[in-house]
Amino acid sequence: MSALGGTGFNEFLGIELHGEEGDAYVLELQIGPHHLHDAGGVHGGVYLSLLDTVMARASRMALEPGQYLPTLELKMNFLGAIGQGRIRAAAPGAERYGWPGRAVD
Repeated sequence: MSALGGTGFNEFLGIELHGEEGDAYVLELQIGPHHLHDAGGVHGGVYLSLLDTVMARASRMALEPGQYLPTLELKMNFLGAIGQGRIRAAAPGAERYGWPGRAVD
């Protein structure tokens, strides 16, 4: 089952939060005309927003209630563009790799 958003920004983009599937957090986005840049591909900001959202949600799987893990740095290399269809993003929880970060209470 999916639910839109969780926040105004995610809902604005149309991100569908599927939640935990096994040891990963999963979300999807149906590409629409408002996600595309002038050349017809998905705008890079959309990809980065999906990446940031899925990584944050996966990290929360290892946090205690009330803790927060902000994104301090985010970089992406683009290899190609998508112009239509659905994007599915999945990120394993931080515990899978050992907890590398520090949460903010």
